[in-house]
Amino acid sequence: MMRGKLLMVVLDAAEPTRIEALVRAGKMPNLAALLKGGSYRRIASTADWWVASPWPSFYTGRPPSQHGFYYYLWWDPEALRSSRPGPDRFTSAPFWRTCFPAEARSIVIDGSQMHVPEAGDNIEISGWRTHDILSEPWIYPRRLQDELQRRGWGPVPLVEAYRLLDEPTLRRTLADLREATASTRDLACLLLARESWDFAVVSLTAPHMAGHQLWAPTSLAPQAGTAAHALIAEALDEVYVDCDRALGDILASGHKAQNLIVCSLHGMEHNRNRGIVLPQMLEAVFGSQRSVLHGDAGLAGRLRKWLPEELRHAIKSRVPMRLQDYLTGYWRTGGYAWNATRAFSFVPDLQGYIRINQRGREKYGTVLPGEETAQLKSMLRDALYQFADADDGEPVVSDVKLIEEFAPAERLRPFLPDIVVNWAASPAARHSRIRGPGGSEIAWPAPGRNIDGRSGNHSDRAFLAASGPAFDTGAADSWSSILDFADRISALMAS
Repeated sequence: MMRGKLLMVVLDAAEPTRIEALVRAGKMPNLAALLKGGSYRRIASTADWWVASPWPSFYTGRPPSQHGFYYYLWWDPEALRSSRPGPDRFTSAPFWRTCFPAEARSIVIDGSQMHVPEAGDNIEISGWRTHDILSEPWIYPRRLQDELQRRGWGPVPLVEAYRLLDEPTLRRTLADLREATASTRDLACLLLARESWDFAVVSLTAPHMAGHQLWAPTSLAPQAGTAAHALIAEALDEVYVDCDRALGDILASGHKAQNLIVCSLHGMEHNRNRGIVLPQMLEAVFGSQRSVLHGDAGLAGRLRKWLPEELRHAIKSRVPMRLQDYLTGYWRTGGYAWNATRAFSFVPDLQGYIRINQRGREKYGTVLPGEETAQLKSMLRDALYQFADADDGEPVVSDVKLIEEFAPAERLRPFLPDIVVNWAASPAARHSRIRGPGGSEIAWPAPGRNIDGRSGNHSDRAFLAASGPAFDTGAADSWSSILDFADRISALMAS
């Protein structure tokens, strides 16, 4: 096997431009020390068209067009709702389970979008302090779960507010992020120091949620005062600096690791997502397709309408994950009059996802497969390009792709959107109104703000810093994408 252990610390969704600025300013000394003795480069992510694809792309070494993971909720055409894919639907396994020599041992803390191992001698944990999970949090093997429970330690997934932040919520968010970094650090230090391992991944997840909620003051509620604005101006940098301190402790505990990687798998930027109004955009194209707009039909819909947003989110965050997912999906796609619906949108995150209500595929499909479906896709693509900001005429959509253009694998089609929308590069919060075909207008829910509290969202920028004998010959200098990790690391472990 490779000479020396390999320790990989993922600063989840850390933005390279921000990392570079903080290193230059002397605020991330532990990362700076690693860079002095190693190499650094920006690398490409797969988040440009598939928002939730980076972790599966990293650990399989395959692009999203092959593994098919586009979002944590997958559409079920028979049940007419979205749910997290189980092992029967998403079967890809990480490279450290499938490609390493039999004697190699791995520790993976907070790997994202993975199913629990069925067997093996590795230590793997998912959901310790992250929200990007495919099931309830799990710890493998069971002996470790039992031990951590005796210590009073356990998974506490980070939970976003998903609403505009007032000052108390902002302070709670910062406290949660600090606790997440400290807890992951403590767990990593314990396991790296005492366990036998050859390869380890430690994901510090705070930069991910922080990037969503702390990127800009457009996350703040109108009543948030000057103290909240002053706090958010420094908050994201503080999260990164806190991770650098944790990085120093983790590197010290993993002192037997001669080879080190610090990286992100995607970055962050201002939130471009207009998906919150995509259902209204489809309404503008087709006319009314819903019996009641925004899923306000039924008990779940009435609860969404009647309960204050803060209380609704508090209740939802405390129910089992399966029920959380049902409510999320229903509030986004419930209430359709399916026998009159030709196309509909999924739960939005960054890109826009549209599905044709195709006969023979969807439970109550209305559009014939073949030529009728192809014509409808073409019409929708043309119509989407017509939407623009009502004040300055800037297009809302930058690009539209049909799924067959970049996901040819037929086996994936039952669960994927038919049309993927990439939004304009400008911040979504700039809108007050959006104008569409035929002079239709859509009001932006909160002009000047991101109504879901997400001022930041994913970018396709990532970074890689590497040092140690495995990289002395410049081996890391040729890495250009997160798709390179699986093959390169597997080759190193076999050398």
